[in-house]
Amino acid sequence: MDNLEQISDFITAITSIVAIIVALIALRIEGKRNRFALGIQVLMEYSKQFNSTEFKAERRKVAQLMTELLYKSQETNDQIIFENLNYVGAGEILDFFQELGAMTKNKVLNLETVWGDYSYWLNHYWLFFKDAVALEREQGFKEYAVDMEWLYIKFNEKKYQHRNGPIDFDGFITYELSCTQP
Repeated sequence: MDNLEQISDFITAITSIVAIIVALIALRIEGKRNRFALGIQVLMEYSKQFNSTEFKAERRKVAQLMTELLYKSQETNDQIIFENLNYVGAGEILDFFQELGAMTKNKVLNLETVWGDYSYWLNHYWLFFKDAVALEREQGFKEYAVDMEWLYIKFNEKKYQHRNGPIDFDGFITYELSCTQP
């Protein structure tokens, strides 16, 4: 009888362990599903913001600023000089990509999805304004746009590099001016 009780206790223990493992696996799967759903919801909110009338107006101002700065630098054969990003709204756009980078870095958003939706803009804005970001950092804002820079680096790793198009500021500015018209 003792052997029968031991076998019964052993089977009960194994069954309990298997049930706990199955519950943990189900919990993990549900957590991933919830994180994915949250990520999609957050990404849709970013898309609404990026394509809102107000934000398009900011993007248009920045495209006009980029045109002026490019024209001045080509006229003088000089490097583009930055004074203050916020006076034309460039700071707001860089902040948008900073938030997007932070959300991606913290795995709220999926890197592949963010790359598909925003790499064109982020690559152009980052390469155009990286010297201005460096200036902001020199002036005491050490953490300025660090997650935007992280996202740029991730977008340009080997895995994505072949999918990134060439950087063409004139084409980018023309596109931004045309798609952000009031």
